[in-house]
Amino acid sequence: MFLFIVAIVVPFVFALSIIFWTLKNKISPMPSSLSMRKTFFKSLDLDFTGKNVVDLGSGWGHLVVGMAKKYPGSRVTGYENSLLPFLFAFFLKGKLSLRLLWQDFFKADLTEQDVVLCYLCPYSMKKLAPKFLKELKEGSTIISLVFALPGWKASRVVYANDLYKSPIYFYEKNGQT
Repeated sequence: MFLFIVAIVVPFVFALSIIFWTLKNKISPMPSSLSMRKTFFKSLDLDFTGKNVVDLGSGWGHLVVGMAKKYPGSRVTGYENSLLPFLFAFFLKGKLSLRLLWQDFFKADLTEQDVVLCYLCPYSMKKLAPKFLKELKEGSTIISLVFALPGWKASRVVYANDLYKSPIYFYEKNGQT
């Protein structure tokens, strides 16, 4: 009987958690596709070793864990406020030197970040644009999967080899953004 109750309650709690955070964040925790991730990592022609790298809305952990593997000399941090994806990412990271924080990234201090990763929704990107202007230092790199950063001009755009030809935007914070 106990196992039956657990088998019903645990999935129900997980489903409620996903629904709650989807409504709160205005986007469901959607993992990046394998095609997008492959294109993303192939397109990284910059060396981020020794840099501070942050993934805002690190979700299921695929990008942030990949960055920690690709740049083991970097300080990589992921912010996620939805519990189930956060726990998945925590187990995915294993023993990697990677900091995962169960927090709202809008409250995070980004002043020390050199590289910012985003796979968010238009609402969040619009809300982040002034935060980036205010907090990121000159020369910081912002990489956004699928959704453009309003008011900013991308220095480069690459396209995933998927059904939608999903764009990956690269931005540099400089005097002209």
